[in-house]
Amino acid sequence: MFGSPFQVHVLPSDASAPHCTISPGPALSSRSPGPFSEYSGWQVEAGAQSEFTIKEFDCYGNPVLAQGALGARGQGVTASSSSKVVGPSSSSSVSPFHVQFIERCALHNITDGAVSPCGDGTHACAFRVLRSGEYDVHVELRSVPLKGSPFLLEVFAAARTDPLQCRAEGEGLLHASSRTPATFVVQACDEYGNMRLKGEMAARAQRLPVVSKLPHVC
Repeated sequence: MFGSPFQVHVLPSDASAPHCTISPGPALSSRSPGPFSEYSGWQVEAGAQSEFTIKEFDCYGNPVLAQGALGARGQGVTASSSSKVVGPSSSSSVSPFHVQFIERCALHNITDGAVSPCGDGTHACAFRVLRSGEYDVHVELRSVPLKGSPFLLEVFAAARTDPLQCRAEGEGLLHASSRTPATFVVQACDEYGNMRLKGEMAARAQRLPVVSKLPHVC
């Protein structure tokens, strides 16, 4: 046939929440040995600038690229059975992903995460948590949770003890007699007021150093 072979650009279909993936940034580490999985959860130090990246894939496993990444040569064909041309969802300046941080010991403490499209089919969620504890991180694409969501985020106290935040307690601070031993306890705290617990540093021996600051979410 005249003109054969024809050049056809096959575009990905719309992003599918169960097929999208998440990659943690350098400040986040896995709670279990080995690489991150959606079931292991993350660990991070209080106050550390943190980030994870969401990568869009359609239901056939095709990466959803930014608009124009395949070239602008007229109409294309989507990866679905329909002949309708559908542009990638990541072409918008507003990310279709929604992220929420819910503290497990205070379910009323719900904070929305800021998600920004990177223009290449990925979306970055940057955050900074100041209060130590366990958080459920809900990641959804148009109200549909991603595989493994919610993810567990465990926040440890910062590595540096702040003397202005430390607390002293005990009878020795209230009542003391000459030549009589008196005792009190000093609770070490970080700069955000989180208690530093015994053995916590050993549990974080494999963590990477914290980086620069970002407006906090909790």
